[in-house]
Amino acid sequence: MSDINLEYGFFDTLVLSLFIAWPVLLGCIAIGAAIGALAWRTRRLAGGALGGLLGVLAGWGIGLAVYEAWADTDLSVSVSFPDALALGLERAAPGLLVGAAIGGAAWRGRRALGATIGAVAGGAASAALWFGLAAG
Repeated sequence: MSDINLEYGFFDTLVLSLFIAWPVLLGCIAIGAAIGALAWRTRRLAGGALGGLLGVLAGWGIGLAVYEAWADTDLSVSVSFPDALALGLERAAPGLLVGAAIGGAAWRGRRALGATIGAVAGGAASAALWFGLAAG
């Protein structure tokens, strides 16, 4: 047990989240750019750039919310933050697969875009369901 008290405000949390989560933000840029390029067929470069920007903003916001939820609960005592992220990905895997299959089948004209959007939505729903059941 340490007698050092870590006090940080909102701005410090923003900087800390950028420092900790830069690999995740790179992944969000890649996913957003892929979705943007698939969605905007006529201007793939512009769609990829816009999708990458929106992806990093969404990923950073979600990552900050996840970090705040982890830090403010008892989960931070029993599980490290990287282990909590790995657990979230493990819990999201079934939804990723099912969402990709449903999205690809439902959107026949643009199967790749439908599968990508379905995988993201299914993974988020699956992880939320698992953690909701575990918390309740």
